[in-house]
Amino acid sequence: MAAKECVDCGVTLTGWNSNFIGGRCIDCYRVPYAHAKAFFDRKPISEQELRNWKFSKSIMALLAYAVFLFACLAVGSLVGFGKGGTYLGIIYAFLTTLPAILIFRLLMNISTVHPLDTSRWYNFAFPYTIILFFSFAIGYLGWMPMIAGRLIRAGSSLSHHVLIAPNVTVPAFYLVLLVGVAAAIIGAVLGLLNVARQEARSLDHLLVQYQRWQQGK
Repeated sequence: MAAKECVDCGVTLTGWNSNFIGGRCIDCYRVPYAHAKAFFDRKPISEQELRNWKFSKSIMALLAYAVFLFACLAVGSLVGFGKGGTYLGIIYAFLTTLPAILIFRLLMNISTVHPLDTSRWYNFAFPYTIILFFSFAIGYLGWMPMIAGRLIRAGSSLSHHVLIAPNVTVPAFYLVLLVGVAAAIIGAVLGLLNVARQEARSLDHLLVQYQRWQQGK
């Protein structure tokens, strides 16, 4: 039985690189040929220019995503807590992260965005999002008030304090935010490391798309 190939780039599909949807590899799912073609058609560039596309040109998009996702997570948890307690806060936090991710996915796939920027965003977003959300959730469930697993209404989200030293207390939500900041920093570092680790693969994939675009001219 012949091995299946990606319908876009022709790479052999395996259990490690297959998207399992539409016969595409993961790389082509993240950065479809249609996106690369639209970018090349709009602004024809040379292969050397593709190879020289600096990481500094992508960093603002990555930082914007990191800050935006953190803000959505914090606001969602705060609103949810005010409406129904700790568990509803976590549900709201999850529900606000989904549109945040979707918004950035749509933004990073428009034709004016460099395909390598899009690939870098995917490689950054996956570890960053996982680390941020689960670290925030653990801190939230650990410090925000709950009674026997039932939701409680606590009035102000800052009314519940946690003892951190003799005669020293701070609002629990501040501690949760501190955990979130620490997780965001760790997640961002690991995300950037993942971008660097995947850079050669991302560039190779883009060059395959570029050659296909040239052949189709």
